[in-house]
Amino acid sequence: MLGIVNKQEYEQMVEDTVSFYESGGREFQRDEALRNASLSAVLFMLAAKEKG
Repeated sequence: MLGIVNKQEYEQMVEDTVSFYESGGREFQRDEALRNASLSAVLFMLAAKEKG
């Protein structure tokens, strides 16, 4: 933590995020997993291109 939020605010944000993804249903969770994996792959490819 960078001191931007206190421990209670941090824990509330984590709880809210988890319940948001859990309440979305299986299709939403699958779509988000694909989106997150795709973004991660793009970042790795850009880093690799930058390194040559």
